[in-house]
Amino acid sequence: MLREGHYKVDFDAALPGLGGRVTLKNGIVKGGDGPYAYSGTYSEEGAQLIVLICLFATHPGAVSVFGTQGGAFELALTGSASADGFVLRGKSPVGGREIHISGCHLDTVKLGQI
Repeated sequence: MLREGHYKVDFDAALPGLGGRVTLKNGIVKGGDGPYAYSGTYSEEGAQLIVLICLFATHPGAVSVFGTQGGAFELALTGSASADGFVLRGKSPVGGREIHISGCHLDTVKLGQI
């Protein structure tokens, strides 16, 4: 079962990605990396994790892991999750190699308890 919280994400697509961070809470995904911000939804149906996400360029010259420049695009991703992370895959919005995304849960630092 997927835990809510913060995740480090890594991408494998047509181009290498910088990796990023996402927060998962109450079925909502929010996050980003240097060139892109992400927002969408997630759900678990049995053992399957389903994510629908929109990515928005943070500046016109941003280059995505699909080799596109600027703009916005949507991804429909499926995969599996555990308490420690998830793996997802989905089609490229421009054709070609599909994207693979892995996420690793990050422990929350509670201020005042360090």
